[in-house]
Amino acid sequence: MPDSTEIELKLALVRGTATAAKRALRAAALQRTAIDDVYFDTPDAGLRRRGLVLRIRRDGERWLQTLKASGASSGIVPVRGEWEVRLEDGPSMPALDLEKLDIAPLRELLSTGFETTGLAPVFRTRITRRRGNIVHGTSAIEVALDRGELRALVDGHGKRQPVSEVELELKSGRAEDLLGLASALVLRRQVTLVPALRSKAERGYALASSSRLPVVHASARGFAQHVTRGMTTADALRAVVRHGLGIAVANADALRSAPASEHVHQARVALRRMRSAVRLFDPRGTDMPAMLVTELRWLARRLGRARDWDVLADTTLPAILESAGLGDKPARTLSRAARRTRNGALARAVDAVSSRRYSNLVLHLAQWSLSDPPATTPSVGAAAAGLLEPAADRLFSLARPFDQLGARRRHRVRIHAKRLRYALDLLHEMLPSRSGQAYIDALASLQDTLGEMNDATVAHVLLPSLHPGRQSMKALDKWYRRTEPGVVARAARQLRALRRRPRPWHAA
Repeated sequence: MPDSTEIELKLALVRGTATAAKRALRAAALQRTAIDDVYFDTPDAGLRRRGLVLRIRRDGERWLQTLKASGASSGIVPVRGEWEVRLEDGPSMPALDLEKLDIAPLRELLSTGFETTGLAPVFRTRITRRRGNIVHGTSAIEVALDRGELRALVDGHGKRQPVSEVELELKSGRAEDLLGLASALVLRRQVTLVPALRSKAERGYALASSSRLPVVHASARGFAQHVTRGMTTADALRAVVRHGLGIAVANADALRSAPASEHVHQARVALRRMRSAVRLFDPRGTDMPAMLVTELRWLARRLGRARDWDVLADTTLPAILESAGLGDKPARTLSRAARRTRNGALARAVDAVSSRRYSNLVLHLAQWSLSDPPATTPSVGAAAAGLLEPAADRLFSLARPFDQLGARRRHRVRIHAKRLRYALDLLHEMLPSRSGQAYIDALASLQDTLGEMNDATVAHVLLPSLHPGRQSMKALDKWYRRTEPGVVARAARQLRALRRRPRPWHAA
C-alpha cells in the first residue's frame, strides 16, 4: 500500500446556521452523505500515545478502515500520514482487519509487541457531511461541511458534543491555496468561520476521558528547534511565526470548547514569542506587513487582560487578603467580585478568538509565513551577536538606576528583559560562548522578580475598579506600600549582577 498524506485546513463554524454555511459554500456544489465513525484504542490509549488514530467509517454505503499518524505541520495546516482501505460491504460494521494495512507505521508498532487484541471502541461520531470540490488558484480542494456530534460512553452514561465545521482538504496543489480559499470564506457575512486545529479524534478522546482539551505549551525549546544557524533571518522569522501560530490556534480551540486560564496563558506566551521574533529579525519593519503587527498586538492585549484578571483573582488577591487582616465578609465580597470580573475578561477573550477579525489575522499571518522571504537577509548564525547586542543595550540603558524609576519605566524594563530572554531562547545554541544557558537562567530569575513586581502593580491598578470598601482599600494600599520596595530592590540587585555578567554572544 503506498504511503499517503492528508493536508487539510479546518474552520470551526462558531456562528450561523447550516443553511447559511451551505450558501457560503455553494460554489463547491455540495452533495449530502451520512458518515458514522468508530474510533478504536487499547484501554491504556496505546495508539494515542504513539500519535496514531484508528477508525472504521461508514461513508454512505461503504465501510472504510483508516489509520492516521501525526506528522509534520506547517502552522495551521497539518500534514498527517493517512492510509485507508475498504472493508467488506454489509449492513453492519465489519471487524477490524489490520492485515490490510501493510504500512510502515503499523509494522513498526507491531514489532514492539503491541497487542491488537485489546483494541476496542473509545468514541463515535455521527455526522451529516455535505462535500464537493472546488478549484482555487492552481489547486484542487475538497470542501466538506460537517454537522453532527461526538458520542462516548463514560461510566455507563452517554456523553455528546456537537460538531460544526468546514474542512478544506488539498487534493493537489499548494497549501497557500487552502489558505486563500479559507480567507475568501471567512469574509462571508452569513456565517462566522474561524481557523481550528483540534481534530475530531482529539476532541473525542477528551470527551471519552471527561477532560478538557490538553494545553499546548509555548516552550522555549519548541520554538528554538525551528531555528538553525544556516537559515536566513527572514526564514527564521517565518518558521517561528508558523510554529507560534499553531500553538495559539490550538489553545484558542480549547478556549472555545471549555475556557480555562492555562489555555489563555500559553496562547499569550506564543504570541509574545512571535512578536519578540518580529522585533528581533525584522527590526526595521520591512518584512512583515504593519497590519499584521498591529493585529498581533490587538490579540495579545485581549488575551492579556484575561490573564491579568486571572492572576489577580487566583494568586495575587489571596496573598493580599491573607496578609491584610481584613474581616471574612469584606474578603469574601472582594474575592467574589474579582472572580466575576475575571470570568467576564475570559468571556471577552473567547469572543476575540471567535471573531472574524481573529480569522483574518490567523489566515493572513499563515499566508505571509509561507511567502517568499527577502533575498538579502543574513544567516541567523552570522547575525546572532549583532541582533542580541542592541537588545541588551536597550535593557540596561532603560534600567539605570532601576530603584529610582517610576512604575511606567519599570514596566518597560520588564518588557525589554522578556524580549532579550526570548531572543536568547532562540539563539543561544549558536553563540560562541557556552555560558548562554546560565545567562538565560539569570534573565529568567530577573523576569520572575519583575513579574512579581508587575503583579503587585496590576493589583494596585485593577482592584479599585471592584469598588472595595474604605477599609479594604486602606488595607490594599498598605499591602502595596509594604510589598513594592522589597521587590524593586531585589530586581535592582539582579539587574546589577546581570550587567556585570559577560555577554555570551561575545567571542571568548
